[in-house]
Amino acid sequence: MFSWDDQISVKLPVKPYNDLFEKMTNNQMKELKSKLVNLSQILAIASQEYYPYRACDSLRKVFGSDFPSS
Repeated sequence: MFSWDDQISVKLPVKPYNDLFEKMTNNQMKELKSKLVNLSQILAIASQEYYPYRACDSLRKVFGSDFPSS
């Protein structure tokens, strides 16, 4: 089910001031929002890690194997 809380809108700061996400479907917006919330949580966890390699391991779960491991 779609909710207005899942709506994403970012306007260009210059003419024509159009919405960058105007062509996305409601399901695409909902999925993007979910991924951004997950990324935010992983970044918060990684920022609290004492050892950089542990932070990198957390970030590799989001960004994949191309992200450095240390």
